[in-house]
Amino acid sequence: NPDDIQFKIDKFSKVMIEQIDTLSRIASEFSNFAKMPRAIMANVRITDSIQSVVDLYVNTPNVAVNFFDKTDGGIEIHADAKQLNRALSNLIKNAIQAIPAGKNGFVEIQLLNSKNQTCITITDNGKGIGEEEKNKIFEPYFSTKIDSNGTGIGLYMSKIIVEKNMLGKLKVENTHLGAKFMIMVPIT
Repeated sequence: NPDDIQFKIDKFSKVMIEQIDTLSRIASEFSNFAKMPRAIMANVRITDSIQSVVDLYVNTPNVAVNFFDKTDGGIEIHADAKQLNRALSNLIKNAIQAIPAGKNGFVEIQLLNSKNQTCITITDNGKGIGEEEKNKIFEPYFSTKIDSNGTGIGLYMSKIIVEKNMLGKLKVENTHLGAKFMIMVPIT
């Protein structure tokens, strides 16, 4: 729609710059002894972070990427915003890559909350995760990708971000359609 093209370009550009800055920061820090950058913790509005990352993948060919906020939209968590975006991006990208070529895929991100914690679920209709792989999936340098695009550090880094920096939990389970990753973190 030509009427809102400038808005869309501005929004996309902002998201891309944020992600490039995040990647640049992580890449330079990771090259220094493969350590995560020092977390700069602050209260982060979780809905905004998720939407920012989802916007990067919403136009992925043959994959519908949708975000459903089942909260009031005002939930804040204590996190490093850039690292949170990196973890979400890793999980969404992995979900997309798990969908076999030629299959119409979907990746569904949901935000739910209870009294003291929020839960982000990322569900796909990909190939799922084998029982043997489940025990290794968060180990550094473990990858199930056949091509050379898998470094085996994305899920490992995501687990460190969620569990060490955000004091949360990152879990995975198979569903009847594919796989589901769950991030559970305390609400501030």
